[in-house]
Amino acid sequence: MTSVAKVVCVDGDGCFQMTAQELVTATLEDLPIVVVLVNNAHLGMVTQWQDMFFDGRRSHVHLTSQVPDYARLAEAYGGVGMVVTDEAELDTALAEALELDRTVVVDCRVDPAEQVFPMIPAGAAALDMLENAIVACPDPLWGGTGDWHAFWYLASHTLFWLDYYLSGDPAGFRPPAPFGLEEMDPAGVLPPRVYSKAELLEYLRHGRARLRAVFADLSDEVAARPCGYPRREGSVLELHLYNLRHVQHHAAQLNLLLRQGGVEPPRWVSRASE
Repeated sequence: MTSVAKVVCVDGDGCFQMTAQELVTATLEDLPIVVVLVNNAHLGMVTQWQDMFFDGRRSHVHLTSQVPDYARLAEAYGGVGMVVTDEAELDTALAEALELDRTVVVDCRVDPAEQVFPMIPAGAAALDMLENAIVACPDPLWGGTGDWHAFWYLASHTLFWLDYYLSGDPAGFRPPAPFGLEEMDPAGVLPPRVYSKAELLEYLRHGRARLRAVFADLSDEVAARPCGYPRREGSVLELHLYNLRHVQHHAAQLNLLLRQGGVEPPRWVSRASE
């Protein structure tokens, strides 16, 4: 960090509690970082998710605006703490915080009922990223048989495991034709042929419909159950989070292959198409 840098970190109160210990680094290194804390006394994103997609069935999201006292916490770490309870006070508080040239936490108390939009349904944007990459791949980059790193195979691999983990039936799972169970062969077997772009896009539509149905029926009770999948410990909800992370990982990998092949990859999707 240069001496002229002004860094402002805008953070929620729930997120800040996961990283607040880094204030000690900031103060010991004399870093002029201003943390603007959006304090709504809740895990805001999770609260909004539960309100919008789970009929307001809230679980484990309520914090408090007073405990901990974030301003005093900042002071305990050697920084400066401020509290803002009215929007009219914010400009003055920020100006003062930036002039101090020290580590400052500005605890802004906000309305817990205020929501943030757009709110994207689970997995939708990740699948859009995957779909856009498949559509953008030109024939020369699609790849052939016998190649574990072929574009078509990586896309097929991603869609197979998405479908498998959404099925809820690890023992009885069967993918739709023309896809097989080669992914589950312990010997490590590739599909018998190259799947076409049309086949993979149809499989993606199948996965998108299944994803929408699964999350529409995901109650607190179901989410907390053991997932029941071999080699996957944790709850049903944790399995779904792992599954979406897997989609995101390979969507990024496919975009990298496009770039390495001289193709400008699709733009980042911040809002789902449906």
